[in-house]
Amino acid sequence: MLYKFEENTQKLLVYASTSLSKTEIHFWNRTRESLLKLNLEFLLMGTSTNKEAENNLCMPYLYMPPILSSYTNIYTSFPEEDVDNIAELLEIEEKWFGKGSIELRKSGARYIHNLYIELITSLKPKSCIIWNGELPTQIILKNICNKISCPVVFIERGPLPDTMQLSKLGFNGGFNGSHPIANKTNWEWPDAQTQKRSHSLYLSYKKLYKDCSFTWHPQPSSNNKYISIPKNKKVILFFNQLDEDTSNFYFSPFFKKNIDALKWLCEQLKARNDIYIIAKQHPCNHDKTDAYERIIKKQGIWTNSLSLKSCLNLADYVVGVNSSSLFESLVLDKAVLQLGKSLLSNKNIVYEYNHNDQNVISNWLDKVDLETKLKNWSDFASYLFYDQMYLTNENCEDYESFRNINDISIYLNDTSQNHNEIYEKFFPKIKIDLQYIANMHEYINLITPRRLRYGSGSLMRRIIYCLPYPRRMLKAIRYWAEDRSNTYKY
Repeated sequence: MLYKFEENTQKLLVYASTSLSKTEIHFWNRTRESLLKLNLEFLLMGTSTNKEAENNLCMPYLYMPPILSSYTNIYTSFPEEDVDNIAELLEIEEKWFGKGSIELRKSGARYIHNLYIELITSLKPKSCIIWNGELPTQIILKNICNKISCPVVFIERGPLPDTMQLSKLGFNGGFNGSHPIANKTNWEWPDAQTQKRSHSLYLSYKKLYKDCSFTWHPQPSSNNKYISIPKNKKVILFFNQLDEDTSNFYFSPFFKKNIDALKWLCEQLKARNDIYIIAKQHPCNHDKTDAYERIIKKQGIWTNSLSLKSCLNLADYVVGVNSSSLFESLVLDKAVLQLGKSLLSNKNIVYEYNHNDQNVISNWLDKVDLETKLKNWSDFASYLFYDQMYLTNENCEDYESFRNINDISIYLNDTSQNHNEIYEKFFPKIKIDLQYIANMHEYINLITPRRLRYGSGSLMRRIIYCLPYPRRMLKAIRYWAEDRSNTYKY
């Protein structure tokens, strides 16, 4: 049974690329609790199909697959031109998810476009909050909101674990070169007291990070006793990253794939007998890793059995394209080589690869000017806590002194606005009852076999493929019937 809205609250619409981990569930529940004090709450749309985790959410949740072709076209005759810039959307979809049926993707784009209109018309949200904002399913929502002047706020994990960033400007907390902080090298403080206080907050966070084992992704429980480091060798830690990610698509100008970065590193160090490389597999990388293992075999080890903290404890040096783990490494005062672009670029914080610098490896290994770089990092991190980041870890000393979840709620409230007249102007008539849409969308995915979740085509084709699964079908119908008598309260 789906969670209900409280009566007489104003609504926000949230699209989050969420795995519904314990940390994320806690964040969304605490955010709702804080928003309720301001008479606000939200419908959470997300990409997780974890029903057990979903039951721990304290707000209505609607599963939203990230792939256009996964949407059944319940509507039969909406014109293609209803969706803005559909050709551009199809290009982005191919970049993210590879080649696929253009017709299915067009159909999915039309469906989700009209689904959003139904949701917006029914909820009349004061604002929309979008995670990242670069998937086609998110861009469609962003375009609709812009057309009707509905405020849009982008939310993203901060560069440090258990932090969030909010912005009206775009994704990845300033990786985007158009974001003001991306090009800043000097930090403008209102006064010396604020600067001192922000630096104190960073030191509190640094202490918490050193004392506790927390990071963004679940880690193996094993420790470094499972790996043997040759004597008298310096340890370099390489962070593997996902190729299908905005950080690679938009901010890796030198290496098309992550394996290319590892090849380059091993080639640069092949003459060094005093180096041992640990390449840590990304926790969400479930592809075959044979090619990675062959590249590093003679110079080190590829591992998916060590936790991030264990690897960092072993490392003398750290290298990656633009992994968020580079930020964590700086908290532990490591010498960091960055092979791509990120928020750290052009600030003399990390050793930065580019085609013209032939000395970057030697400067990095000799730790040239490291003390200055770490001082610059400390100043920058302090500024981030002042200007950009919200802390979500309530175990931190002085948590109330940080910008935290309560401040997120205040920010969302301040950026929202009432515009019912605008909704009535653009969307004068609800075409289909929202509860029907929510049920149909939710349960078609429930009754569809997992192998057909993405790109499975029409509603009829899904149902035909479901016929060999009568228990799943009956469960969905029973679940649907129970929910029909307990509809959302708007």
